[in-house]
Amino acid sequence: MTTGERQEPALEIVQTRDVCAADRRDLTYLWEKLVSRKSAGRLYTIFFTLYLAFAAFLVMSIVTAVGALRDVAPVLAVQLTVASLGFAVFLVGTQWIGKRLAWDRYFTWLKAGDRYALDGDGLRWSTARGLHSCRLDKVETIINDQRCLVALMPHNGGLFVVKAAFEGQDVEAFGAELVRRWQAQRTPSGAAA
Repeated sequence: MTTGERQEPALEIVQTRDVCAADRRDLTYLWEKLVSRKSAGRLYTIFFTLYLAFAAFLVMSIVTAVGALRDVAPVLAVQLTVASLGFAVFLVGTQWIGKRLAWDRYFTWLKAGDRYALDGDGLRWSTARGLHSCRLDKVETIINDQRCLVALMPHNGGLFVVKAAFEGQDVEAFGAELVRRWQAQRTPSGAAA
């Protein structure tokens, strides 16, 4: 920025309460959608599709085997059924609990007293995890809805603001200004309307 350019005014909001469990769950769901949409490359998509295809093939094979064993060896058919169902339940449960614990830990760090600022250089935020900053031209996408403000940063980083946790502050104006400045940074120079 040259000395002749106008400096954008700084805006700051301060979190007034910790983020509740329902908000953490919503952030987790939103974040998974954002990151999976961003980082799912062709190889991952191919492997995931094949994973699902082989899982379906395995289920069909087990059903066929249980049908064939039902008359010949009923105890073995029951054993195969119980083993298959137990494996499926505990595989899904383990992944669900692991994901929930990891993301709960992350979003639990959003505490009262966290500060978020928008200035001429970009975004700055101070949380229990330390001081962070990001230039607006590095922000990959922004979601600004009724409940939250999320900015996706490089390397799957992010800024998370649950609007209800900022009582008595104009979080809507902060979010709108962030989106406006971010879009202005993304506009190619010379293409201003």
